[in-house]
Amino acid sequence: MPENSKSVRELKNIIERINSEIKAKECEGIDNVLMEIKSLLQKELEEQISGIKDSILERKKIEEKLALFYEGIEQSADSIVFTNLAGDMIYVNKQFIDLTGYSYEEAIGQNPRILKSGDQSEMFYKNLWDTITAGKVWQGLFHNKKKNGELYWEDARIFPVFDDDGKIKYYGAVKQDVTQRVAAEEKNKHLIEAQRVINVLLNSVTTDCTVEHIYSISLKHLLELKWLGVTSEALFLRYDNEKLNVATSINLSRDMISLLNKHVAGSELVKVINEKKVKFISSQSEFLGEKLDESHFLIPVSASGKIYGAIVLLLDQKYTPKEEHYNFLSSYGRTVGLVLDKKSSDIKISEYLSELEKTYAALKKETNEKEALLEKLTASEKKYREIFESFVDVYYRVNIDGIIELVSPSIKDVTGWEPDELIGKSTDVFFANPEEKEGFFQTFMEIGLLKNYEISMYRKDGSIAIISFNSKVVYKNGEPVATQGTFRDVTELKEAEKKLAEANARLEEEVATKDKFFSIISHDLRSPFTALLGYTRMIDDDFDSFSREELQEAIKALHSTSENLFELLEGLLTWSRIQRGILEINPENVNLNEAVNELFELMHPVADKKQIALINETLPNTMVYADPDMLRGIIRNLVSNSLKFTPEGGTVSIKHSAGEDVDLITVSDTGIGIKKSDLDKIFRIDVHHTTPGTNNEPGTGLGLILVKELVEKHGGAIKIESEKGKGTNITFTLPKKK
Repeated sequence: MPENSKSVRELKNIIERINSEIKAKECEGIDNVLMEIKSLLQKELEEQISGIKDSILERKKIEEKLALFYEGIEQSADSIVFTNLAGDMIYVNKQFIDLTGYSYEEAIGQNPRILKSGDQSEMFYKNLWDTITAGKVWQGLFHNKKKNGELYWEDARIFPVFDDDGKIKYYGAVKQDVTQRVAAEEKNKHLIEAQRVINVLLNSVTTDCTVEHIYSISLKHLLELKWLGVTSEALFLRYDNEKLNVATSINLSRDMISLLNKHVAGSELVKVINEKKVKFISSQSEFLGEKLDESHFLIPVSASGKIYGAIVLLLDQKYTPKEEHYNFLSSYGRTVGLVLDKKSSDIKISEYLSELEKTYAALKKETNEKEALLEKLTASEKKYREIFESFVDVYYRVNIDGIIELVSPSIKDVTGWEPDELIGKSTDVFFANPEEKEGFFQTFMEIGLLKNYEISMYRKDGSIAIISFNSKVVYKNGEPVATQGTFRDVTELKEAEKKLAEANARLEEEVATKDKFFSIISHDLRSPFTALLGYTRMIDDDFDSFSREELQEAIKALHSTSENLFELLEGLLTWSRIQRGILEINPENVNLNEAVNELFELMHPVADKKQIALINETLPNTMVYADPDMLRGIIRNLVSNSLKFTPEGGTVSIKHSAGEDVDLITVSDTGIGIKKSDLDKIFRIDVHHTTPGTNNEPGTGLGLILVKELVEKHGGAIKIESEKGKGTNITFTLPKKK
């Protein structure tokens, strides 16, 4: 610019001198020559001025684009840092300031080591420096510390910036806060580890181990879960005859043993355990009239209404209890109680527990799956443009009319569009939901800022992504002229959050299923086996003293008990196969009228004993589409249930009606009916609901639950209508063959 200005001034001086000379001369020849020189010099001057204008306009365009690049870096949701060759920071963006708590003035001139938490080794940092000083890009995770002492995780990409001669001039870094992602991954690891410990404990049921061994392993495996804040000390208190005594301990301190020995038989501690809730006692707090030096958990161990004792778990002094820890420890205490409940019985049911373990393995398989949630940052090599092009987040600028002015290359990774396909186009191409679009711009105009604002956006292929915006309104002379900022695809993150919630819901359902299954095993199996053992022992001890009639009555009782036990075992195995998804359904056209007649023929002896009429109201040649064996099982369970709760002289009938897409089959009886308060319990596996029949016939509580499972296996539905004293109607549907 200075040389151009000097040339212009010289040309002007020459032209002025020539003009003066022309005016002073009278000679026409000289005048013509001088006029020609003037014209040539005037043309040269115009060309010089035109070149200067072009140079100024080009420089202005470059400065405007650099300003846009700089604004993109400042508005980035990632921290961006530049250092000199010594590692001292010479630039940090706004996200770095917001994230770390250090102001721009505090950061400039400092080495990034001010962020070190001390959790990563010197070798870690040596490897970093060896990589970037060799002219290569380094990528990895930092565990850093903010100015206020708070720890956080960053996914960083550090690279050298070269000058025109190929020498390293600066170092740059693009860093993303991934603290929430790391915490989610850690929480998922805790869930898997907790499930592993419970499974190990459940496996002890199928062995011949003693109750004392269960006490020990219940402590040992719990101490492996360091994320609970546990020390290496724990104690199991056994509850027996309304008293507590020390069953076993691991590394327990003398002070704790002394305190527990003082209160272990006292009614106060028993009262706390009777509440059946996990209790956290912090250090230096009052407990049983004493101040403790260590925090600990008191975990009741109970099952089926019976208290087996409690686990005392000592904790690190810095531990802070979390809701998820209470939930897990409560479930763990119930699991230990269920294991002890089973061990207290002499009945071996290894086959059924093996079925249960396989069911859990199948249900929990999905919890081991985890999809990657974050995209990698693209490489960046040179200055502002290279940083701009390396964004994983998409930087954009849109004018007040909704026309896209600038967008970073990462737009292709998120939407499938190239930047050139979008610049100059309207943002209408993006919005998948008109209502979201209206709310988006309304919020923008009201507050001038968007932070983590989520909308649904179309990709180029027509699919929809969930996008999170961090943007602001740009003003000029007090008027809004554009919006600019960054956005990122959070679809996978939202899906991962949804899957985690579903996994937690499934885990809660599995615990309820497990509780019900163990309850049936420990109570319903124990009662018939106890009766069988009692009858056989009585016959064995006093066989010679029994008359023929008494023996016949005893054998009838044994037969009845055995039939009920067989029915229960058959139901348990069928329910287990359904839960594991191994019960295959093979539907075909079945003659309903013939199936009902065959079933009534088998059940007539039972009905005749109570003088109950069995009525088949289905029409001949009525065909339904179902698995023949499952259909017979459904109707047999429903009719058996009706016979049990219908008094002598009553009726049990079956009728059929056809809907548009389904067949409806109804089993009706004139029995005693069901209370309204019990209707919701009939089909629930987590509620043990069973009542004796009108002649005190025993029940398993599984019959109608199995019916519901088998009907739903066909794609049908079931409903029950009943009123106390007025009989019951149970209707189920079967989809017609398509």
